[in-house]
Amino acid sequence: FDVGNLYINRAITGSLVSRQPFGGHRLSGIGRKAGGSGYLEQFMVEKIITENTLRRGFAPTQ
Repeated sequence: FDVGNLYINRAITGSLVSRQPFGGHRLSGIGRKAGGSGYLEQFMVEKIITENTLRRGFAPTQ
């Protein structure tokens, strides 16, 4: 096997958030950790949305 952590017949990792990190395959010692400051960001896609707040009314329909 080529794994970071291997649990057999065990439903949980038993690790403590921010103390005993577990990040998955080959990431158990590096990378973003559950409960860490950057954990949620790895599941997001950055997107910039702008809105013209000076415009009033609706755009004319054609």
